[in-house]
Amino acid sequence: SSGINAEYGVITANVTHLTHTATTLVHSTVGGVSDLQGVLDAVISETVTPTVNSVLNKGFALPIKDWVLLERSAIVSRSDYLEICGDIRLTERTLEEIRKVIANLVIG
Repeated sequence: SSGINAEYGVITANVTHLTHTATTLVHSTVGGVSDLQGVLDAVISETVTPTVNSVLNKGFALPIKDWVLLERSAIVSRSDYLEICGDIRLTERTLEEIRKVIANLVIG
């Protein structure tokens, strides 16, 4: 599971829990491992999750951030894409471009 946020065109996330399917040891050169599931759980929680979060917490900018700001947003993870929903607010840059288009239509 994760907490995901998209404010002002930047997506940040924080993974709170990762799970994996049952793992079976097929061969070991160091002998048997009595609690393979526990070892993997520890590796995931102590290594994988913090590493993933260090990247996701920094966030990444959406390519629309100069034109549209997302407010009160929500992100839904789908099987092969992220669905980003929210209220939009046009930036001053966008409003200026709209004013130019309208002026050209009215004058020209």
